[in-house]
Amino acid sequence: MSAMTRKGSDGDIWAIVPVKRLSLAKSRLVPVLGGGRSTFMRTLARRTVETLIAAPEIAQVLVVTADSEIAADAGSAGAQVLREDGKGLNDALSLGIDHARRAGAETCMVVPADLPLLSVGCLTDIVAAFGAQGRSGLGVVRCKDGDGTSVTIFPAGAAVRPCYGPGSFAAHMAMPGLAAFEIDAWQAAFDVDTPADLERLGRIDDLDPALGRLFENN
Repeated sequence: MSAMTRKGSDGDIWAIVPVKRLSLAKSRLVPVLGGGRSTFMRTLARRTVETLIAAPEIAQVLVVTADSEIAADAGSAGAQVLREDGKGLNDALSLGIDHARRAGAETCMVVPADLPLLSVGCLTDIVAAFGAQGRSGLGVVRCKDGDGTSVTIFPAGAAVRPCYGPGSFAAHMAMPGLAAFEIDAWQAAFDVDTPADLERLGRIDDLDPALGRLFENN
């Protein structure tokens, strides 16, 4: 695991980014991207990490992955890397949260790697919404399609059990012992899971050039 020191931040927020092995990621995009789906996911993950590193509110970025290419990209960008054995998303997140807690994080922010519209301004808004709640409870950004979860933010010491997957928004909002609240952040709500998502992304005029080039090649 790399141990690069990051900038200080009010509240010491750690962003935790789980990333699947590239060989397993985005299987529903195979009909559209074919073998290019690994390149697409790698580009998305790299962009997510770089956006988090650029956000002044984020003290540390921790990428949790079993993929060597993702780990290398994250380390070269300045993130910390925690290797996991591929047991699953929620297990990887629990591992990352435990690590951040032991390392002294005050706040954890879980950020999926597949958010092509994520911006520094959006992250600032999420942190501000959490601050408006006294930096307590569980802030949840709902995915664009309604029942899933995108970003979550919570005190590192809180008893949060990650439950990403089908119906995860309702599960997070009903987390025992925590006052959960929804955060409206449309740029963080847009993930890419299906060919329809990819089509919508391709119609965006000011798309990140690195992602735009992938559309040109497919």
